[in-house]
Amino acid sequence: MTVSDPGTVTFLFTDVEGSSRLVERLASAWPPVLERHHALVGAAVEAHGGRVVNTEGDGTFAVFAEAPAAVAAAAAAQRALAAEPWPAPLRVRMGLHTGEGVRGGRDYVGPDVHRAARVAEAGHGGQVLVSAATRARVDGHLPEGLLFEDLGEHGLRGLGTTERLAQLVIPGSPTEFPALRTVRARPGVLPAQPTALMGRDREVHEVGTLLDRARLVTVTGPGGTGKTRLALAVAEAASVRSRDGAAFVALAPIQDAALVPGTVAEALGLRVPANAPVLDTLVAHLAPQHVLLVLDNMEQIVEAAPAVQRIVAAGPGVRVLVTSRAPLRLTGEQEYPLDTLEPPAPGWDADPVALAGNPAVALFTARARQVDPAFRLDASTAAAVAGICRAVDGLPLALELAASRLRLLSPASVLARLQRCLGFLTGGDRDRPGRQQTLRATIDWSHDLLDEDGRVLFRRLGVFAGTADLEALEEVCAPGLGADLLDVLGGLVEQSLVRRADDPARDRVRMLQVIREYALERLRDAGEHDAVAARHARWCRDLAAEAGARLTTGDQDLWLARLDREHDNMRAALRWCASGGDVLLGLEIAAGLWRYWQLHDHMHEGRGHLEALLALPAPEEAAAARAHALAALASVVYWQGDYDRAADLYGEVETAAESLGEDPAAVQARYGQAWTYAARRMWPEALAQIDRVAAEFAARGDEVGVAHARGLEGMVAHRSGDVDRGLRAMREALAMLERHDEPWWTANAHHGLGKLLVEQGLCRAREHDGRGGGAEIGGELRQRVQREPDAGHVPHGDVEP
Repeated sequence: MTVSDPGTVTFLFTDVEGSSRLVERLASAWPPVLERHHALVGAAVEAHGGRVVNTEGDGTFAVFAEAPAAVAAAAAAQRALAAEPWPAPLRVRMGLHTGEGVRGGRDYVGPDVHRAARVAEAGHGGQVLVSAATRARVDGHLPEGLLFEDLGEHGLRGLGTTERLAQLVIPGSPTEFPALRTVRARPGVLPAQPTALMGRDREVHEVGTLLDRARLVTVTGPGGTGKTRLALAVAEAASVRSRDGAAFVALAPIQDAALVPGTVAEALGLRVPANAPVLDTLVAHLAPQHVLLVLDNMEQIVEAAPAVQRIVAAGPGVRVLVTSRAPLRLTGEQEYPLDTLEPPAPGWDADPVALAGNPAVALFTARARQVDPAFRLDASTAAAVAGICRAVDGLPLALELAASRLRLLSPASVLARLQRCLGFLTGGDRDRPGRQQTLRATIDWSHDLLDEDGRVLFRRLGVFAGTADLEALEEVCAPGLGADLLDVLGGLVEQSLVRRADDPARDRVRMLQVIREYALERLRDAGEHDAVAARHARWCRDLAAEAGARLTTGDQDLWLARLDREHDNMRAALRWCASGGDVLLGLEIAAGLWRYWQLHDHMHEGRGHLEALLALPAPEEAAAARAHALAALASVVYWQGDYDRAADLYGEVETAAESLGEDPAAVQARYGQAWTYAARRMWPEALAQIDRVAAEFAARGDEVGVAHARGLEGMVAHRSGDVDRGLRAMREALAMLERHDEPWWTANAHHGLGKLLVEQGLCRAREHDGRGGGAEIGGELRQRVQREPDAGHVPHGDVEP
């Protein structure tokens, strides 16, 4: 195939770094420099069978039939450019991507051309970047002497999907470059937006400029003005200038200000040690970074302002962009009040062409065409569209809701109905800003268009924080509906009151926060709130109990992911239970979640929930649930390193369980107590307790419980100096565990036994290996143990309560 044929080709884009500065510096000497640059790049392309498509400005666009030839040409071009005696340093960035060669006249067009250009844009002068598609084509055929260095997944400007990039390593050329000019693909990467931001170019520029001067900018305004969309657009534009990219932190589901640092850490993928303050750890992590954090929807947790202040002060490269209905009132905060889109003034109605340039009209028209592709802004619709934009005062959310009505109604009918609704609600809350009254009227109007089943489902959906799946909706919201849940839900989605969540794992839906707040008001007005919230809490309890029992099995990842998706719902249920809802349900939910909190470093939050619920008066029938919640709190406290407090709590659990006749819970509490003895180096007490619980587990036929006790015995005996007993007990534990489906515990036992063996020397490590390879592994581990001596207590990673 030649490069003039259609099919799969490799595109090369080049660009001179800092060309504007070079033009100013070289003045009249720039044209011959540029001409020589084009000649060198063009010669390298042609020498390797490629064709220069065009040379626009200081860039070159070339195409190759074969990817290896394109890579070789890029390397040759860089060498030639580096060898040239330029009057001023000239460095060229290059990008390669392989894709479909779609011809458009004498040029190439299509998404792969744009992707290739974005790959080049991400690099620095002297650097050659290649996409995953190009690297795959070159694999096994890389020209001699050249290498690829993998740079990981990156988000490219303006593209909805990430790209795995690699750097071409050219012998004799520079290999160290600054961080790529991309949004790095990591936890917290900016969420892709399904529609373009309309009418906000000036605001995006102004907020971006403010962030260059101020390290904390808060975009304020009433609900529905588009604060979140604006912040995301600003972050996308700024992320290419931030070495460590930008991260989006959704705070709308959070009601407790104390959870903000942990939520930010989670969005960044930061793992906080069990006994470390979350905010201190987060600040230390951010200190060396050059990053933009978007903290979205802070109005309900303004008490977290001091934590935001510390985050901003973490380091000179940290910038924070907050969206809120009110400023945080912090020193150094720059507020940016976001107004609605300016509606068209009276008199524009007769000129559709002029009207189309109005921002509010442009947004309405774009959304109208999404629901009705045949919609046109012309003489027949202009007056009604202008009237709609004025009626809702240019409020973006109101415009989108009104546009969604065009599935069924003409613009004139939408305007007539909207005006009647607004007139009816003129006497609303006088203390609300006018635009909030307008938004409320718009949502009121959308709500009033629903049939009775739609209204019932809509208000019940308000109990879900974050997102909800269909299984949960069936249990919590469907009772008493007179129609099929999916049919009613589909109607809410069409009305733009509910949206499908971006979750590839499951079918989930979500509400905008302002609409959720409205739905909750409607739920309270209908007298249904407590009944629906109780169903929601029971659903959370059942899920927490099922997941808690599976988090140490081979399905651990599955259940952790499930609880991650439902974490906001669990928080909402616990908050309702603790604020006068149902203490018993709250205790049961919290007891089921403790292992999740431990595995995902939410122990600070978990301890807060457990202590708050246990401090509340509970009915007599909650005694057993209270004992289980006490046991969960004891485990959380143990994992935080507060061993004395854990010992006291396990004692309370033992007493409570015995009084209730719950022997298994009492034995488990004694087993946990053994761990507190071990952690405090009380070896005789620990061994005596272990012997007791092992016998009790055995009497009940619980071999897994016996194995856990023997595993702890192995570690304690070894620490107390009885090495043979320690090895014997650990081997017994492992033999018992391997007879059960206990992969998590079995792995812990293998780890514990291996550590004991290595600490005793290579011969015993070789015995455990059984294949002759233990000496090498054992030697490496022993050196690590010598480098990192034990801190003085049984490590959490062996086995735990």
